[in-house]
Amino acid sequence: MVVSLDENEIKILQLLDRLGKADVNSIKIHLNRDGTNMPHSTVASILERLYEMRLVEREEVKSRGRYGKKHLYFVGNLKEDLAKRLVEEYIHLVGENDLNYLRKEVEKEYIHGTGDSVAFVDSKDRVIFLHTDGKTIERERLLGKDVFSLHPPLTRKFVQQLIHEMKKGMRDEYRRYVKNNDKTIEKIYSKVESPEGEYLGVIVISRILEDDSKIL
Repeated sequence: MVVSLDENEIKILQLLDRLGKADVNSIKIHLNRDGTNMPHSTVASILERLYEMRLVEREEVKSRGRYGKKHLYFVGNLKEDLAKRLVEEYIHLVGENDLNYLRKEVEKEYIHGTGDSVAFVDSKDRVIFLHTDGKTIERERLLGKDVFSLHPPLTRKFVQQLIHEMKKGMRDEYRRYVKNNDKTIEKIYSKVESPEGEYLGVIVISRILEDDSKIL
């Protein structure tokens, strides 16, 4: 079963994800810098609980302290472990046959977000600009990434083929429509060239249609 976490446990997990490895004292100091005043004993208790839940790992190292040793904590494969637990919990609740539904919904939200957006993919297929009012897409985690790696397998080949055709001069623009829950999203891909005709990249505009009744 997936164990719920309180606010302080989440803060410590996020901090460890940022720091890599840290002992109790280092975590306490960083929490204080971030505006969270937490006693040493509380930090130690939370880390012990997270360790028992297998959400963090630890290793013993030598120390100049009273005991001559201390534990360094780190998140290890936290994201993968949590994802696995969530999938197992989902299957337990609704059955394995509905797993494909969950996968499709997650992929739609990840790619299309929850609002209008404008992105630019450069000639090396990297996302170097993104403006969106959606809450699902995290810009700092996408910028500089290979655009193909950000698509699920079902749409990755389509996007690869589309950009390939634009690079080869076979296509200047493409428009498609995606259903996301009760919304219809129009996605417009437009090739960008220099005055000399050199391929510079693709602008991708996504917008939610207020009226989709006229779509052919």
